[in-house]
Order: sequence, then C-alpha cells, then structure tokens
Amino acid sequence: MRSLALRLLVPLVTAGCLVACQAGESDRTRAGEPGRKTGQQGAAAPTTGLMHALSQIEATEGTRRYVAFTDLAALRALAGAEPGRSPYGGLMLGLSELVPYADRIAEPTGIDVKRAERAFQAGQPPTAVNRLTGGLDTAAVGRKLTALGYRLVPGAENAWAAGPDGALGLDGPLAKLGVNGPNGLNTVRAASDGITYASRSTSLTLAPAADGRPVLAADPDFRAVGGCLGPVVAAQLVRAQGEPDLAAAGFRGRTAAEEREVMCVKVPGNDAAAAVSRLRSAVATGASRTGQPWADLLREATVENAGPGLVRLTARPGDGARKGF
Repeated sequence: MRSLALRLLVPLVTAGCLVACQAGESDRTRAGEPGRKTGQQGAAAPTTGLMHALSQIEATEGTRRYVAFTDLAALRALAGAEPGRSPYGGLMLGLSELVPYADRIAEPTGIDVKRAERAFQAGQPPTAVNRLTGGLDTAAVGRKLTALGYRLVPGAENAWAAGPDGALGLDGPLAKLGVNGPNGLNTVRAASDGITYASRSTSLTLAPAADGRPVLAADPDFRAVGGCLGPVVAAQLVRAQGEPDLAAAGFRGRTAAEEREVMCVKVPGNDAAAAVSRLRSAVATGASRTGQPWADLLREATVENAGPGLVRLTARPGDGARKGF
C-alpha cells in the first residue's frame, strides 16, 4: 500500500479533492472509545476508526511522517476468521512489528492481538508509538509483565519497562519467549482504554495525547486526508522527509462486494485538474513495477477532484490482486 501511494500519488506535484466521506453506522457507534476525550485541540469529534486514532496521536515532527491503522474487528469480519495468512493478512498494518511473534506473547504478557479491536502505529522506530484498544484484559497485563521481569517505569503511571530506552533486548524478559532483538515492546503502558507500547518510554505519552496537546486529527492535512479515505479497514499515511505532500492508501469495505482500494494525496496548491488528468492516464494505460497493467490491478478506477488540495482514487481490487495492494 505504501509503495503504491508514493509511486502513483506523491510524484503528482498538484492535487485537489473531495469532501470527507461519511462513515457507516457501525463505524460511528465505535468511533468514540470509553475513557478518553475526543476533539482535543480543535479536532472535531471523530466519525471513523481512523479519525479516532488520529485524535489520539500527538502531532509531532515524527508522528506527522507516518501513521498506520487497522480496524482489527472489521478485518476479522471481512476475512471470516483471523486474517493471518489469508488474502487480508497484509492489512494488519497497525500492528507494526508485533505480527511475527503475536502468538508467542499473547498468554505470557496478556497482550493478545486476536482479542484487540483496533491498532495503530505513529512515527517510525526507534521513536514510534504503538497502540492496541478494545477486547484486552488490560488489568492482567501489568501483573504478567512483572512476572516476566519487567519493572515499573519511574514517574509513569501503569507503565513497565523490560530495559533501558532503546535496549536491544537480547537477554531481556522477552528473550525467553523467543522474541530477540529490538522491538516495540520494550516499554508498555496499560490503562482501562487500551495498551500503548514503544521502544522508548518517552514515546508512551504520544498516544493517547495528553489533554491540551495538539493532535493529528486537528492538523488540516491529516484531517483532510483522513476524511478523504473514509471508513477504512486499514490505512497508511505517509509524508516523506522533506516533502510537503501527504499521501495515503487505504482499504475499505464491510463485505467482499464492497471492497475498494482508496488513495488520497494532499499537496500544496488548489488546482487539482492537472493531477487528476495525469493520474487517470496512469491508471488507464500505465503498469506497475512488475509489468502488470494498473487497469488489471485496479478495476473500475475513478479519480476525483472535489476540493482544494486533494485528489482521490478509488478502485475495486483486481481479480487475484493482493488486498491492500
């Protein structure tokens, strides 16, 4: 997903787009999670899972570079089971590096990915912050981490650390579970509304953002692109170093018939006509790096200009194409 958004969208140095998509009823009813305020620092009350995640993330130089989100509950419903090795497995974007060893840590740590409802990552290692919400027995996490050898983080509430910030963890508490090398579970904070984990304890405060701190949902570019994507099951939002463009790619649909790939880009300037024309031509006649025509990979593609600074492409996944391609 990330490579497609950057390859097709970011090089288009102009753009323009549409009004925010409206979430389905199921997304609206789950958008506001208990225990946390929404609408911090000018952010409107979120109407989709992605926008709720953006309302939880403090806006910093690092978090503005990369966000990955997955509605795990919706993804399971779409896949009919745990996504795992199914065609939907590649959409578990918000879990970051947790995926390879999720089964191994579920019981010993209480961090059971198969019970969580939503996941996101903001920023990039080693300063990234990760979060899991819904379905977890967060009260048990602290006890289990302590039993493994984690220690309380001084001055932080309900936070535990396996070692010093950025520790390699080669002989830490997780090594006995077969989890070796750097990983985002070096520090963990557990509260009633979810689990935040990061390589460094200083990153734990980035999500949920403290009251009064600026959040990504209030950032004009993130608000516009998040609304443009609509009620996605999974998404990545990327701003390359030194680039003003914010590119995003997502996957939408609650049933197989509703499945759609969706991509949005926010760039400087208000004239999107040239970008729309170039993107339509690229999708209709161009090919991916593998040589496959975009027209085969992205069926019934539409490119729309519906406002200042945004352009959106929506397409039905091609037959046999990887979900979230």
